[in-house]
Amino acid sequence: MRTTADTSGTQNDVIVYHNTLRIYEGHLEAFREEARKAVAVVDEQGPQIMVQIYIDEPRMLAHSIQVHADSASIRTHVRTRDPGNGPIMDHCESQGFEVFGTLDPDVRAMMPDGTRAVPRLAGFTRVPVGD
Repeated sequence: MRTTADTSGTQNDVIVYHNTLRIYEGHLEAFREEARKAVAVVDEQGPQIMVQIYIDEPRMLAHSIQVHADSASIRTHVRTRDPGNGPIMDHCESQGFEVFGTLDPDVRAMMPDGTRAVPRLAGFTRVPVGD
């Protein structure tokens, strides 16, 4: 049993976004297409450590999960993203936005109204992040 983790080169206080999206009736395939395009753009240009989108088809909900290294990463994301998050939002609407981790006050103020922010208690990251 491992009792310690080698976390050298990692940042343990990452910030996790969880956006729950209601997909409009009749828009599932268009949503899928736009989600794939958005992820490809972020993979090439975004500051995120990780982006994953999951679809719960029976409930017509999507869950967008993003991991950021820190508040600076979120500032870059907000500054460089498409206004309104691009064409994907033509096919869905946000049902809830949660942020897990410690946000700088100015970044907390950038979050959508109703965002639930949950501060970190403890944890570690095994994936190297940052420089």
